[in-house]
Amino acid sequence: MILLVFEEHSRRTGYTPTPEGLAREMAYVLLNKIVFYKERYYKLPRLEPLYERGIAQTCHPCLTKGI
Repeated sequence: MILLVFEEHSRRTGYTPTPEGLAREMAYVLLNKIVFYKERYYKLPRLEPLYERGIAQTCHPCLTKGI
């Protein structure tokens, strides 16, 4: 039953989650929660957009270093 629901969802949305993909997404969500919690409750300065300033190309190299 669950497999049928999963396959239907994959067919309908075009997205098939894998364990690696889900782990990466959850790591990203956790990182965002930590960063925004600190900004909100510790009154830290807001983060600068490194991508727009040309300092970082993507976040992928940073994430793969931690893995």
